[in-house]
Amino acid sequence: DSLSGLFYKRNYLGIWCLAEGAIFDFFDKNIHVTSRPPRAAEYWIAGIDYGTDNPFACVLVGVNTGKSTQTGKVLWAEKEYYWDSKKQGRQKTNSEYARDVQEFLEPYAVKSIYLDPSASAFELELRRKGMHVVHANNTVDAGIQIMTSQMKDGNLFVCDSCPNLIREIESYVWDRRSAEK
Repeated sequence: DSLSGLFYKRNYLGIWCLAEGAIFDFFDKNIHVTSRPPRAAEYWIAGIDYGTDNPFACVLVGVNTGKSTQTGKVLWAEKEYYWDSKKQGRQKTNSEYARDVQEFLEPYAVKSIYLDPSASAFELELRRKGMHVVHANNTVDAGIQIMTSQMKDGNLFVCDSCPNLIREIESYVWDRRSAEK
């Protein structure tokens, strides 16, 4: 639709935004961002983007399977834990991150924490604290396709309590150098 997403922002609102190579060019805060979860969560999962040089992020994702409503599965990013060591001027240790994640997720019935399999030392810290860790599928293209179709179908939302995730979605672009390889 030409009246939504980046096209609308650039051509109607006059807002400059990164368009070339934008992956989620259809993303529209008025449609995809909500002030509160769209339904009651049946359970939660969490995804961790483990970063030492790049920011560390843990996103709590609410899940409603739709079994009680017959309207289908809905997911939403409910809240985030975010630590940018460059901005904070200090890097945290794996045990500090594990403690922070445990405190962040404590109030929720989190079934699984999805983590990059290469973060094995951090995974060990989470397991020592009794958290259930699952190796995330790091196939970027597949993840983008799933996220895109779920958002376009109205099954995936982001709560406004996740400003860093929203910023990442809005600025996520194809890396031309990687694509050329």
